[in-house]
Amino acid sequence: MDFYRLLKNNLLLIFILTLGLFLYCYQLGTIPSGVFMDEALVGYDAFSILNTLKDHQGQTLPIYFKFFNSYTPGLFVYVETIFVKLFGLNPQAIRLPSAISLLSVATGLYWFLKKYKILKLKQAELLALFLFIITPWAVFNARLGYEVTFAFALLSLGILFYEKPMLSFFLISLSTYAGHTQRYLAPLVLLIIYFIFYFKKHPFKKIFLPLVLAAIIQIPNIIMMFTPAFWIKNTIFTSSFIEQYFSYFSPQNLFNKQDNDPQRSIPGLAIFYSWMFFPWLAGIYELYIKRKVPLYFYLICLIIIIPLPAALANADYSTQRALPLLLPYSIVIAIGVDKILQNLQPSSGVVISLCVIAFSLILLWRSYFILFPRQRATAWNYGYDQIAKLIKNNPQKHFIIDNSRNVPGILILFWLKYPPSLLQQENPARGDYYWKASSTSNTNFANVEVRPIDWKVDSCRHQVLVGDGLAMSSNQISEHFLSESLLIKDNRHQIILQAYDTNPALKCAAQR
Repeated sequence: MDFYRLLKNNLLLIFILTLGLFLYCYQLGTIPSGVFMDEALVGYDAFSILNTLKDHQGQTLPIYFKFFNSYTPGLFVYVETIFVKLFGLNPQAIRLPSAISLLSVATGLYWFLKKYKILKLKQAELLALFLFIITPWAVFNARLGYEVTFAFALLSLGILFYEKPMLSFFLISLSTYAGHTQRYLAPLVLLIIYFIFYFKKHPFKKIFLPLVLAAIIQIPNIIMMFTPAFWIKNTIFTSSFIEQYFSYFSPQNLFNKQDNDPQRSIPGLAIFYSWMFFPWLAGIYELYIKRKVPLYFYLICLIIIIPLPAALANADYSTQRALPLLLPYSIVIAIGVDKILQNLQPSSGVVISLCVIAFSLILLWRSYFILFPRQRATAWNYGYDQIAKLIKNNPQKHFIIDNSRNVPGILILFWLKYPPSLLQQENPARGDYYWKASSTSNTNFANVEVRPIDWKVDSCRHQVLVGDGLAMSSNQISEHFLSESLLIKDNRHQIILQAYDTNPALKCAAQR
């Protein structure tokens, strides 16, 4: 009876979370199109750890994974091993942890708003939960196999559960092993929590054990500080720091403009819906008015510190590096929506809310589930599954995969599910894993070479050349007597990838 009463009392909450599950998991294996090289690397390293206890470069159980010389904290890879074990090496398996991560944050946000009664209207917490789930920034990152989403979840849950210091400090400290950004933010967030909520209000002994736990968790990081791998992403202040920092407070960037990188954006949508500017502004004003209230001051401090690592990266405005802002900005927007609706008649508020929600869902569906797979296929390395299938079906042929635009062999390894033990035998590990970043993206395995095409040599050997439209132009195809083996185009009929068999008899005869 208690179960049915609980179910009845929370039907709307269950409906919203179910909708979130649908939005985050629907066609997860095919949208985004293909698998981006960073996702493939995470997935294949998890596959390699499962099979050999080593990453694909032969390092036993790394703390940081070398990846593309970025030395990314490796906790997400180890989490991925569970999903790869359960579901196999495929796009769904490597993206599912992100969907779970965002739904966990959404649930934590609902609990946070409900517990601390930040919102005044009845059922306002459910509306805030719904808006968080359908926010473009949340949907986009919930469907990617990136460590940044998992790291965001650990840090966010630690922030939300600040009144439970053992859990909070554990999650915040652990987040430093999931993403670079969290290595900077975690100590700052811990300091903020301590000084706002514990310094004068509680005896030190209440916070002592959580601090000890957080410090113990950092022992591997402290050891790694004595290697170049720890400092690979560290930069210094530059003249552009101020400009970059304030770009994360720009309404233009937040509500109107897409990320400059097509791989990090949804066609026609910014990270928040345009209409959210008004509640965001109202929420910011409410924070200022109540800045002396500890909880509101806490949110202000989070908003101030979170853009710091992104600004220090000395790069253009990046929605990935600033992802932790999603949490406090979502709370700010929820506060603003609550304040605006308080000034409306209840019936008017309901009608306006339903219209805005319907409009947002239509925009989201159009931009993400229709336009995104059509317009972003190239940016998401679409087509390499078909290249891998061609390679698998022709083991007697030799393949050259052109990487003159830094397309890595990891995409082929991922789609082939190439045995990591064989790869490690063919490419022996070096002893300077944490000390020296690799300088080349060329690699060889089985019947595949990943390197730039050398037209003078490669066209006079029996093999298959693979590249995009720039690597192999129509003139080169004609000049070197190549025969089409596979042609992959996007929805706009533009060539993404192509594979051509060489014809040494004609080519070499022409040369003679």
